[in-house]
Amino acid sequence: MKHYPIILLLCYVGLNAQNISKINKDLKLSNSLTHSTEIRIYRGGGITNYSTLFRMYKTDMNIWKAEFYEHFDEVLGHRGKLVLRTKKKKISSKNDMALVYKNLLRSYILELPSIETIQWKLKKRGGIERIVYKHKGEKYVEYETVSSQIAFLDGQKYTVQIQSKAWKKKHAFTYNNPESHLKHFPEIDEIVYMNEILSTIKNEFDIWKE
Repeated sequence: MKHYPIILLLCYVGLNAQNISKINKDLKLSNSLTHSTEIRIYRGGGITNYSTLFRMYKTDMNIWKAEFYEHFDEVLGHRGKLVLRTKKKKISSKNDMALVYKNLLRSYILELPSIETIQWKLKKRGGIERIVYKHKGEKYVEYETVSSQIAFLDGQKYTVQIQSKAWKKKHAFTYNNPESHLKHFPEIDEIVYMNEILSTIKNEFDIWKE
């Protein structure tokens, strides 16, 4: 099978487990989710040293809370000392957070797979190509499927973590450039649902709006 990339993938720095562990340490958060109902969405990537975290959880008193963290990697500051910058602020939703949570569940936040598991869907299926070649004087004919795959120059990676004791479930998944993928693959359910999750967060909490 032949693959013809539409856009070549250049330098991309995404969030991995090591990066997330460091971010948690800098933000004074545990690596594990600490509330019975909690959602974390880490956003980062590209060539910048900047990443953010959306956190939403329900306390033992059944009170919903949400927080937004900004994290800048250490840079050289005054007198050559490394300086770490982080910001934290409490945020609120336009609608009841219980409703926001239900909308996230409706978008399958407890079930979505990572984008790596659906790579086979992220190809433009082509036709069959007849290939004729010679080997040691003999003529051979082969048939190959021609397909194209899209990669992006830059973008954001989202790592989603959720814990729900009511559903007796923990889940985590990642997506690179879900917004860009949606433009090319609006028919793929997983891409649609991931973008629904992001749209809910963006619109309700007024974050991640470029």
